[in-house]
Amino acid sequence: MLSPQTFENVSPDVFAALCSRIKSGIGVEITGNIGDASHAGFEIAWSYNPQTRQLTVQCLNKPVTVPGFMIQNKIRQLVADGEQGKSE
Repeated sequence: MLSPQTFENVSPDVFAALCSRIKSGIGVEITGNIGDASHAGFEIAWSYNPQTRQLTVQCLNKPVTVPGFMIQNKIRQLVADGEQGKSE
């Protein structure tokens, strides 16, 4: 289990884009504002509050061949890309 990452000022549009990017990137489908989901050895938990615009994402499980720092960096990059309006 990796440490949770919290992001501030995440608009609903950025959250929706992040959900799409996570699904296309690792196959985990994020549905709803709170939950957890898994696919191919990855398990992700999230909590998004659209009123406060705060998002917390945590990788609960991962394949042993994937370093934790890579997952943490990827999550940060996906959020940053969404904030900048980038697409993958």
